[in-house]
Amino acid sequence: MKKIFSFTLLLVFALVGIAGAFPPPKTGQAAQTPIYADTGGASSQTLVETINYSYKEVDSYFNPCKLPAYKSSYTCGMTAGGNLLAHYNRVDPGLIPNVNPGIIFLGQWLWTTQTADVNVMFDSLYQKMGANSAGVTISQYLNGISSYATSNGRTATITNIMTSSGLNASQYKAAFQNNKVISVFVDTFAIVDPYSYVFYQGYDTVTTNIYYAAHVMTAYGYYNVSYYNAQNQMFRSDTYLYVQTGLNSPALGFVKLNQYTGVDDGYIISIN
Repeated sequence: MKKIFSFTLLLVFALVGIAGAFPPPKTGQAAQTPIYADTGGASSQTLVETINYSYKEVDSYFNPCKLPAYKSSYTCGMTAGGNLLAHYNRVDPGLIPNVNPGIIFLGQWLWTTQTADVNVMFDSLYQKMGANSAGVTISQYLNGISSYATSNGRTATITNIMTSSGLNASQYKAAFQNNKVISVFVDTFAIVDPYSYVFYQGYDTVTTNIYYAAHVMTAYGYYNVSYYNAQNQMFRSDTYLYVQTGLNSPALGFVKLNQYTGVDDGYIISIN
């Protein structure tokens, strides 16, 4: 746990580009079986915050290899599933036939660019998920990943980590630290571009884009920050997941687990 000290006290919020109030946020399991799809037609709004604090504590971990940010021409189910498969293709090359996952250069992992064979994998996922232009359901997504693994001589192990209060933090933290990734299904979601999360002496500025759509993303790490005032009282705690967003920009970023992210379900998925 890292403790980061500074010298200010107040918490200030500013809303930018918003006409009227936010719609009521969604939380918990969706009442109906939603179709998870891309967000091209989804409305979004922007929240800009300045968080002043005396000191903060940070608990975080992310897979240093991150994800390749492959993008499917189909809906988000294929993008999320394909990046999940790419992660395990790095661990066990051959899961995605004819695709060399990447190289280590100057001590850093570099993913290879998206190739025609990656697109063949997306085509296969589309068929195995039984998807259509509207997207996929949770069961279609999970069955498709499992079917793809089986057809390539592997086994997918799928563990639900959803509780009545949201994602089980201890389970996803352990998963990330054991070189696994998770799939997260949301019905609204708040995305933060890492370049718009800026640290200063005594305050942070965070720009959050809020989308109103059912969506699925692959997560590869977490970031939890707790803010304290001069009286050593914690006045705010924020939790983020590092994700391949499935958006055009940012391809890799944070999903913020706050009142504007309605988490429907979450699964640790490993392939061996």
